[in-house]
Amino acid sequence: MDNSLIKRIEAAEAHGDQYFMSASLKQKKGDIDAFNPLFASAQQSLSSTLELAKSLAALQRKLKLNHKEISDILAVIRGELENNTFNHWNADKLKTSVKEAESSCYAEWNRYVDERTASTKSVLQSIKNIVSEDPEYIKMRNAQLRINNSKPGSKEAVEAIDSYLRHFNSLISSIQLDDEVLAFLKDLSENGSVSLNQISNDCLKKLQNETFASKLKIVIN
Repeated sequence: MDNSLIKRIEAAEAHGDQYFMSASLKQKKGDIDAFNPLFASAQQSLSSTLELAKSLAALQRKLKLNHKEISDILAVIRGELENNTFNHWNADKLKTSVKEAESSCYAEWNRYVDERTASTKSVLQSIKNIVSEDPEYIKMRNAQLRINNSKPGSKEAVEAIDSYLRHFNSLISSIQLDDEVLAFLKDLSENGSVSLNQISNDCLKKLQNETFASKLKIVIN
């Protein structure tokens, strides 16, 4: 028989209930030590997730969250705490469920931002080289940084999106580009060059009237 096991049996025989009570207390302390950090982390994630979910609901976004799963686990943990038991597996399960809910909320926020700003991306890609010094473009880029750096779903983040779109619209309005000119600039941005025979006389005249005309050059290879 294993020597350590023999010693435990001897200790139990010598100290009786006192030995088992001590072992039980050690076990409980170990349970608490494993439970507390997991439960604290789960509570923190749950708090921030609920805040983001509330913000998304205010923006009329529909969320698919497993509220019942989280509620059931919380009920189990509440019962355990009332009975002075600490099962770290349940705390870990709560943390996992909350993380899934948190990921779902962040994904919905990213969809919201994309839906509001995606239509600007191709236009900006086409004109960025000719408007990079425009005050409205600079303000728009600053608003983009605020979107990225603000807390998702926060008032600051939503206001940054509004600011971004406002400066984008002002920029497009100020340079007065029609669809033909935008198509030309898009081809130029994507390919690096555009054949002269692809440009209509009308498009050339429009380009000559733009303030950025001096930035465009015709190169003969």
